[in-house]
Amino acid sequence: VLALSNWLFMIFLWPFCVLHALWWAFDLILIPKIASEANMKYSKGSYNYSIAWLLHTYSGIFGAHRFYLGKWWSGLFYLCTLGVFGIGCFYDFMTLNERVSAKNQTSPSPWWSKFTSQ
Repeated sequence: VLALSNWLFMIFLWPFCVLHALWWAFDLILIPKIASEANMKYSKGSYNYSIAWLLHTYSGIFGAHRFYLGKWWSGLFYLCTLGVFGIGCFYDFMTLNERVSAKNQTSPSPWWSKFTSQ
């Protein structure tokens, strides 16, 4: 009975192990391609993506990420409406990378860049 239960266990476990190995192989091939596409898609510049995301994550309902990107009026609007009652924060969650990239492409250096230049 013990040998039969081990055999049945292996029959049901084997497909999951194969699928797991295929998933890892797929990730090893696909992840570098996704990373290189992301590096080409988003432009680098004076505005840091990590800072924008940290501001949005921890104080997004107060509009801190909008102040950081120089959008003072919408930042004040977010501050007064708590991120337009959360709906605006969700929208910014979906579009923040594009906004930072557009700001890096179109705007001159922000006022704080003279303090952080190396």
